[in-house]
Amino acid sequence: MNKAPAPTKTQGAVMVQSSMAPTLTLSPTMPGRTTKAWLALADLMDAPLTQPDWLLLGQGRGWRLAAAINLLRDLGWPIASRWVRPPRYKNPIKRYWLEPEGQRLAHLAMKGHAPC
Repeated sequence: MNKAPAPTKTQGAVMVQSSMAPTLTLSPTMPGRTTKAWLALADLMDAPLTQPDWLLLGQGRGWRLAAAINLLRDLGWPIASRWVRPPRYKNPIKRYWLEPEGQRLAHLAMKGHAPC
């Protein structure tokens, strides 16, 4: 039968209870520069977006804003959304925006200074 090891005394040891709640830090991944997700991230830095807004921006953005948003979320970007009903639309549509910390990281990343 094995005995448990005897406790040892350590001079100056201090027991500190750590928090059980995990500390979350935001560290999203940048999408490829030639992707619609990159375009969406760049546009979200300027203002909230709906699909009609994105179409008006043109330059190859197209009808797949929701797909680009889902990819950005999968990459860790904090994108919020809510349903809105613009005046000319019968059905509600989604409006997307970057949360403040995401805005900060996106600006840094686009300038090449972010840890993304």
